[in-house]
Amino acid sequence: MEVITRAAPTLSGRLHLGTLYNALLNYAYAKRAEGLFLLRLDGQKVGDERRRIGDDIIRDLKTFGLRPDRIIWQCDSKGWYRQQIEEVLSDPRVYFCDCTVGDIFERTRFDQARLRALIREEKYPGPCEVRQIKVFDANSSETRRDVALWKTVLASTESEGFEARWVTDDSKNMWKAHEVGDLAGRETHLTIDLGQETWIGAIEVRWNFYPVKSYSIRLPAGEKLVSVRRENKFCILARPKGAYEGAVVDQLSFTPVKTRFIKFDVEETHYEIKREYCYDGYCRDAQKKLSLRAPRTVLRVQSQDPLDVAVYFNKLPDLCFTSALDDLEAGITHSIRGSDIEPFSLLEREAGKLIGYEAHNLFHGMVVDHRQVKLSKFINSPPAVEKLESGSSPNEVFTNLARSAGIVPVGTPVLDLQELSEAINFEAAFKQYTFEYREQMYGVRG
Repeated sequence: MEVITRAAPTLSGRLHLGTLYNALLNYAYAKRAEGLFLLRLDGQKVGDERRRIGDDIIRDLKTFGLRPDRIIWQCDSKGWYRQQIEEVLSDPRVYFCDCTVGDIFERTRFDQARLRALIREEKYPGPCEVRQIKVFDANSSETRRDVALWKTVLASTESEGFEARWVTDDSKNMWKAHEVGDLAGRETHLTIDLGQETWIGAIEVRWNFYPVKSYSIRLPAGEKLVSVRRENKFCILARPKGAYEGAVVDQLSFTPVKTRFIKFDVEETHYEIKREYCYDGYCRDAQKKLSLRAPRTVLRVQSQDPLDVAVYFNKLPDLCFTSALDDLEAGITHSIRGSDIEPFSLLEREAGKLIGYEAHNLFHGMVVDHRQVKLSKFINSPPAVEKLESGSSPNEVFTNLARSAGIVPVGTPVLDLQELSEAINFEAAFKQYTFEYREQMYGVRG
């Protein structure tokens, strides 16, 4: 059997080291077996900007020597995807649903055991954005410090008089089915410098996105001035309009204190749950007949684990379905993915059953930075080609990635792509969870 692998980046940004590492493993695994390496560019709605990003990804891969044997643009298959969706409508496991996330949680408010929800505890922050923080003088009520941020709170951000630090947790649970409850686990600290010792008695926090469950205002020594805790709201950030989305203002007052510095501690956040990733089985036997053109129409597949998967919503087939279709059509034999994609593979597995496809998944460790934050286009991780622009060769970048990942010995000299493909210890690669990329040349340059 010919080995065929593929890399499948989304069209949301340039190729960073994490995506490059995934492409390297797929390429090396296929070439060692004299097989094929394919590139699939995910996304059905592709305008000029995304087309340009796709072209950049292709060019970046070729610059590093990873030349795909075939390139698949998902946007070129929209008609075919729609045809396949219509063909599976006759499958008895498929049913229509038009429930909103609010409907689902309202029904399960007093019977939470019925609810199944899939969340993703990322190695990078969620969309929690502080828009502005105002600190008021205790005597005159004048504004003593007005910090206009428009920053994502849980990202690493810096500006004059403002400091933010991202603190990761040690949890290795990425996506899993949860009972409704406390799904939080984030922590961050912001420090505001008032410039001088000042009596303050009130603070106003203005949010743009607000999935924060609890936070507190403290003095530098740790003394708490005031705490804010919101109801769980079932941990929903419903789109497009939800309980924690939009402009929200917290006006906080406390016993006046004299201080120069104030600590803003985000203690817990809600996780976003989309309607396609939560369900209670309500429509299984309803036999609804809905139009696929209606914006609320969802097609679900009955499944015991992890939940009834949505294969169609927002008037488009979902990626879990189109990914399985593409892999089946392309003859993919091995799907090598980052460990953070493992939960998505659960959805794809259930979707694949509709078309008789079962992926052979292999999961490798994620590339994290020195703060243990996963590299991602979501947080604008630097493009991998910047390593070349700073003087490294493709062989040096690949060898350093392999050394950092522990899939070649630490003292391995710089290898070319063919040599590295033969040297990689794939058994070690598929046992990792994360690793930090380190530039270690050991005096040998290629």
